[in-house]
Amino acid sequence: MNSFKPIHFFIHPVPLAAVVLTAVNDHFLKYQYPGLITGKLSDFTGLFYFPLFVCAIVVLVVRLYRKDYVFNRRLLITALVATDVVFCLFKLNSALKSLFVDWFSHQVFTIAVASDATDLIALSASVACYYFASRFFEVKTIAE
Repeated sequence: MNSFKPIHFFIHPVPLAAVVLTAVNDHFLKYQYPGLITGKLSDFTGLFYFPLFVCAIVVLVVRLYRKDYVFNRRLLITALVATDVVFCLFKLNSALKSLFVDWFSHQVFTIAVASDATDLIALSASVACYYFASRFFEVKTIAE
């Protein structure tokens, strides 16, 4: 059995490209070409791939105990809602954002997060994520 099959929805070229694009944008493009597009690009790509990443982690952990656990609609919707809520909290609450940025900068590496209400347009990436990922739901038949 292919060991990557349970998370094939995340190791597909589309979400992996979103991860790479986020890294390139955050570490190169934003500095070389600052502006509206590079400012929003990571929001869109992050909201696309992060719920899939969460789902992949959950599937891998749960499969340690339940070999029959598969990627499903409920898991995806939960990951999408959780990601979107946290995104909105950080984009709309400057105190919470500052607390996280300070903690992360001291514990991991220095980051800067710019935000304004127009960042919420990136929530549309969640719709794209759902439509992309929904084709990977495994449907069990009665015979299984």
